[in-house]
Amino acid sequence: MNKNIRDPANFLLNPPFAWGYRNAGATLTDGVWNDLTLDVEKADNDGMFSTTSGFVIVTPGWYSVKAGGRIGSSTAGYRAVRIRQNGADAEVVYMQPLSAAATPRAEVELYCNAGDTLTMGLLSAGASLSIIAGQPYYCFLRARWVAA
Repeated sequence: MNKNIRDPANFLLNPPFAWGYRNAGATLTDGVWNDLTLDVEKADNDGMFSTTSGFVIVTPGWYSVKAGGRIGSSTAGYRAVRIRQNGADAEVVYMQPLSAAATPRAEVELYCNAGDTLTMGLLSAGASLSIIAGQPYYCFLRARWVAA
């Protein structure tokens, strides 16, 4: 009888959440989207993390999804980050170039079905630049379940 109260409460106290990031460096090809694979799992309580396909949703519902990528400095062109759901752009954020490293970030709320994939990519237009990796908040993708 307690499981009818305990299990939903535990779910709401610890909803599905995944955070992956890229530890290995890479160089972005100038002018084209570079879809990044995430090679480190910082957190994942629902089995979503995959080093080959980003996140694969297990529990359907509404998710708050965030992504960002730290890109080396150049005053040429512009930088961008995108979040993709099942291979289609769900959110794209552009920013002007800076003389210092820049971290474009995107955030979107998405309804996801079980089996949906979430990925992220970066764009450097104007110069082939290196990403700055190695920290969980540099090149990352995070997804948190927020509602059924």
